[in-house]
Amino acid sequence: MGFWMGGGIEGRTPDFDFAPVFNAREGLTPDQFELPKRIASSTKVDYSALRDGYFLEMGWDTGSGKPSKEVLADLGLAELAADL
Repeated sequence: MGFWMGGGIEGRTPDFDFAPVFNAREGLTPDQFELPKRIASSTKVDYSALRDGYFLEMGWDTGSGKPSKEVLADLGLAELAADL
């Protein structure tokens, strides 16, 4: 569920950080993101902890999924903060 694009933390681009902006605008929160069933049933990884760590590293709120104002400003997307 939601819009997600691949990329790397070092290779941060506006396109990459636009995914959480879109998801937050549409009312999606990180707790709604799930692994596909075939992967979830065969792994012992704590997906919630992994997801939360990733969101923190990216500068996104782990509860709402919204990127921080600093992240948006760094990417030249500060005007989107008002929409979140």
